[in-house]
Amino acid sequence: SAISNERSIEIALYGRAGGWWALAFTPKSESLRGLVRRVVVFGRAGDPVALQVAEASGDTTDTRLTDLHRNGDVPDAEIAAAFGAP
Repeated sequence: SAISNERSIEIALYGRAGGWWALAFTPKSESLRGLVRRVVVFGRAGDPVALQVAEASGDTTDTRLTDLHRNGDVPDAEIAAAFGAP
């Protein structure tokens, strides 16, 4: 595993190239830990397959990622609309 320390979030990567992997984001600051304990993206080879959010309350949300579009597959207008651009 490789770990990178940022000011407010610890980032850790587990797994191996071409196989299963997990990218974990763990808040360091008290203010962020009051909202979320950890966010983990799970993947296989070059594709993310699931997202897990562990909230400070103890609740956990697991989301399976399917039918993902890569950056070049999504028109700029659709990206702008999705993020609230006028």
